[in-house]
Amino acid sequence: MQQLCEVHPAYFTQVRIAADLERARRERRLGIILSFESAEMLGGRPDSFELFRNLGVRVMQLSYNRKSAFAAGVMEPGAGGLTSSGGTRSDG
Repeated sequence: MQQLCEVHPAYFTQVRIAADLERARRERRLGIILSFESAEMLGGRPDSFELFRNLGVRVMQLSYNRKSAFAAGVMEPGAGGLTSSGGTRSDG
């Protein structure tokens, strides 16, 4: 997606903040918001959030179908909600 925005800037723009979305609308470009359906790519390490945020990811579900290190997925028997890692809050 980043390459698409770089190669075709007249048509696409990456949205990192709300103002980017408004600018895309005003300039009649498609605003691309990077997201993940699960947090598996974090490898169970919350410190990886910063890496993906710096790459432009703005939306991430803690889990999707299967269990991740942060929460149970919708296809997990008995669900289970958040894990201790998923319920931990960092004020940093």
